[in-house]
Amino acid sequence: MMWVLVRNLSSSIHPLEISFWGSVFGLMAFVPTVFKFGIKVFLTNRTGLHFIRAVFNGGALLTWFCALTLVPLADAAALNLIAPLLITIGAIFFFNERVGYRRWMALGFGGLGALIVLRPGYQAFDLGVILLLLTAVFSAIQRLISKSLAKTDNSTTSVIYLMLFMVPVTFIPSIFVWTQPTLSEFAILAFIGLLLSTAHYAWMLSLIHISEPTRPRLIS
Repeated sequence: MMWVLVRNLSSSIHPLEISFWGSVFGLMAFVPTVFKFGIKVFLTNRTGLHFIRAVFNGGALLTWFCALTLVPLADAAALNLIAPLLITIGAIFFFNERVGYRRWMALGFGGLGALIVLRPGYQAFDLGVILLLLTAVFSAIQRLISKSLAKTDNSTTSVIYLMLFMVPVTFIPSIFVWTQPTLSEFAILAFIGLLLSTAHYAWMLSLIHISEPTRPRLIS
């Protein structure tokens, strides 16, 4: 849903600016939680790692939103299958995870699909493809970092810090392409932000459920 909205909105607002407003509204979605629970939602000993994650995720968001305007959605979705492969390889090296042959087969088919889309030797590596590959790398790095954060911080804290730090990360490049959104465009941007924060919240929560099923889940 978010990809389609970004693709349509990019005709009037630059994707770099969409990334910024998505981060702003994604952060605003958690304002009620902050009012409800107060300062304890910010308690963490890993602020630096949260910032590093935000830098990589901000980079992924910027390159992904720009790529969506240059590459057909079907091709973008196919090339996005490279990210799980990179995440799996990273999990083996950094978390000593064991990966069974069934998962390797599934990831292999995903990587094969990406190669079919890329058609090495037949299709030039244009800007859209380069941005998609950068997105896959940045996304894999931030997800590996999120896996580490899930061991110590709850989902709410992780997403709040992610959105908080992504605001300045995405604001800087948006300055150079700034336009004033209309009220109807602000409504779409707010929905994009809600989808963005919800997706990250679900991702963090899934990591906690899968890795530590008996651990207290989150602040809700």
